[in-house]
Amino acid sequence: MDLETLALEIEVRRVDVRKTVSALHREGLLDALRLRLSMKGFALGTAMLRKDLGPIRRPEQVTEQPSARVEAA
Repeated sequence: MDLETLALEIEVRRVDVRKTVSALHREGLLDALRLRLSMKGFALGTAMLRKDLGPIRRPEQVTEQPSARVEAA
């Protein structure tokens, strides 16, 4: 499986998949060149199989409207 196929399969932007794969590789959980889990990654993934995970992407954060500030004299 390559990066493009993975992104299409899980319906996530390719840039987000690349960032996640790189982070998992740095942590030693994934071999980024082969897209294969390490033993550490496999153990963690197996332990999380029974967990309910949140959505893949965080909901967009709403920025607050700038309020009038009173500056100290």
